Amino acid sequence: MKRSDLMSDFDNLVATKVAKDISKKFNDRLDEELNGNLATGYLNQKQLCKYLGISATTFKEKIKPLAPPTFVVDGMVRYKVDRIDEWMQQFEIWNDEYIPERSGA
Repeated sequence: MKRSDLMSDFDNLVATKVAKDISKKFNDRLDEELNGNLATGYLNQKQLCKYLGISATTFKEKIKPLAPPTFVVDGMVRYKVDRIDEWMQQFEIWNDEYIPERSGA
């Protein structure tokens, strides 16, 4: 194997390692933000579920059919936190009779 091929392989290995490290740091920081409910920006479905405090199944069965505001870029689905917060406000209620766990239903 030529020296230039070895260097190219090494460069690719280093670039992959750096990219993974950056991705991990980004995801760790996002998790920190979500734990404090201070999330901003765009979330993937897993992060959105964590933000809303629901499971992926609940999202798929209950939330997704209600068509939350969604951004799709080259096949990547993202949810903007402030748009989700605005969208969720339409479900705010003021009367306890509509909350099944409070009305005994």
